[in-house]
Amino acid sequence: MDRLKCSNWLYSHSFPQETVASGEIRGGAPATRDFALLDPTRLVDQINAVVLSGGSAFGLSACSGVMEFLEEANIGFNTSAGKVPIVVGLSLFDLGSGSSTVRPGTKKERSCFSSIFNSAIGASRSRNRSYCIKMER
Repeated sequence: MDRLKCSNWLYSHSFPQETVASGEIRGGAPATRDFALLDPTRLVDQINAVVLSGGSAFGLSACSGVMEFLEEANIGFNTSAGKVPIVVGLSLFDLGSGSSTVRPGTKKERSCFSSIFNSAIGASRSRNRSYCIKMER
C-alpha cells in the first residue's frame, strides 16, 4: 500500500487571539506558500490556517482546499472585495518515500479540513506515523 502524503493543519480559532505567527526559511529549495505574510511588517496581521505537507511543491496544492473551505465559512482577512482566507503552507521533499505519484490535493484536503472544523478532531498520516489532534474551540 502506498503511503499517503497528507497534511497537518493548525487552525487559527485554536490559537489565543494575541498569538503571533513568524518563521524562518532554510534549505536550498524551500516549498512555501504565502510565507512572506509571517513578516510582522506586512499588512496582514493574522493567519487563518497553516498547512504542513509532504509531496514537495506538489503538496502546496493542499492550501487551496483549506482556503476554499475557509472562504465558504466566511473566515479570512477583511478586504473591500470580501474576506480572503490567509493560509500559509510549507512542504517537505519526501517524494522518494513510498509512491512518488501520491499527491495531496485540493479536494482531499478540503474534505479533511471540513472534518476537522466540524468535529474539532483531525487525523493525518505522514510517511511513518499517524497523528490525531484535538483542537479546542
